[in-house]
Amino acid sequence: MTAIILDTETTDLGGFMIELAWKNINSHEIFEQRYNPKCRISKGASAVHQIFDKDVFDKPCHTTVSIPSDVRFIIGHNINFDLRVLRRSGIDTSRFKAICTLKLARKAFPNFKSYSLSQLMFALFDLDVAERLTANAHQAMADIQMTELLLEQIVKKLDIPMNAELIYAVQE
Repeated sequence: MTAIILDTETTDLGGFMIELAWKNINSHEIFEQRYNPKCRISKGASAVHQIFDKDVFDKPCHTTVSIPSDVRFIIGHNINFDLRVLRRSGIDTSRFKAICTLKLARKAFPNFKSYSLSQLMFALFDLDVAERLTANAHQAMADIQMTELLLEQIVKKLDIPMNAELIYAVQE
């Protein structure tokens, strides 16, 4: 059983994948790739993630993406968004059990005012650490790193081991 932390960046909120990154939480194997969405990236999306059409024009098509066959759990912040993006690229997501750190953060830290990934970094870590962590926010690999740190804080707060099956059970 493999669990990965995954994040995507897209052409717009309902658009196609332009960047995918994931990290295996057991082996620490990482993957990062940009993709050509075969359409324009919206100016609003580029303003958020700083990825532009010129950055992806020579990349593989987003429909060539694949997830390792042994992956059973996909972990992410607002992971349902990323699962929809994967489906738009032709990935059958029915084999995955989704673990959402947004949902878990609301359970672990019910009194927080905001649950955006960047704001959680400022709530959970010292200012200097949070500034460093969020410097590249909304780039897939940076978001994975923040999600992993958030997950560590969540399991510590909920007093559960870093075990995908147990975390999934607590979420449900």
